[in-house]
Amino acid sequence: MLGLSSAHAQNVYIPSGPGPYAGGAPWAEAWAGFGSQNNWYGGWGGFTYAFNHNAYSSGFVVRGEGGGGHYDYTTNPTVFTDPGTINGKVNATYGQGALLLGYRWVLNGVIGQSTTLSGYVGAEVQDQNNPDPNADVRGTEWGVKVLGEVYERWNAYADFYGLASFSSAFDTWLVIARPSFLVTSPASFQVWVGPDFQIFANGHAWGNADSSRCPRTPSGALGSSSGLGGCHYENGKIGGFLRFVNPGWTVLGDVRVAGGYQQPMASNTGPHGYYAQIELYWPIY
Repeated sequence: MLGLSSAHAQNVYIPSGPGPYAGGAPWAEAWAGFGSQNNWYGGWGGFTYAFNHNAYSSGFVVRGEGGGGHYDYTTNPTVFTDPGTINGKVNATYGQGALLLGYRWVLNGVIGQSTTLSGYVGAEVQDQNNPDPNADVRGTEWGVKVLGEVYERWNAYADFYGLASFSSAFDTWLVIARPSFLVTSPASFQVWVGPDFQIFANGHAWGNADSSRCPRTPSGALGSSSGLGGCHYENGKIGGFLRFVNPGWTVLGDVRVAGGYQQPMASNTGPHGYYAQIELYWPIY
């Protein structure tokens, strides 16, 4: 089935580089969050450790992340019969973890401007506890994961965060784009606002899918009869967020709340509606 999972396990906002923090150079960063949508809820967390003990400078870093939660969906009750289901409704849980080695480049421009680029590669494991025997995203799978992110501070009142990742565990990929704008004074308690764009997909859609679950057209594309719980899932989100930063605090000094509309994008479709998230970031000195 769909993994509404790993998208959120990586769903972080890291203001890398010279941002609103005046507490010196942290040797690590950490984040945690919780989210929900129509048929999913879960939590996630992670950290980035800088080998040179300055997470806001260029150098080698290691990134750890993980998450877990619950999702449900409806399948054909004549195909899937299980004592734990009602009218074909499947309830599943999941867990995910990854450890990645990377390098971070911090490029400082004129006052108030900077660009931080980070690239990672490592291992990921996903465990999908799904009782649906027809689900493609089911069981435990290890994979190689690559991840890239960019943080740009355009000026004192505007910035941008972007992330893209791919894991060979269940062919999972994610893209996030979040520009934001400061609507208060940069010298005190800060309120940032901006749009939130996300695209997430998983399932064996790249040539190694079970043909009995994932019928393909003559051109090789996935057929429309695979159904939710079949071979591939894609989900797009569009919304907005508020970010609250108190430079004088460490934990709870950077909080972001986001929400908006989510829409499955593949032919197997699924429920659409709302999504809501809360995330915390803090530097570790």
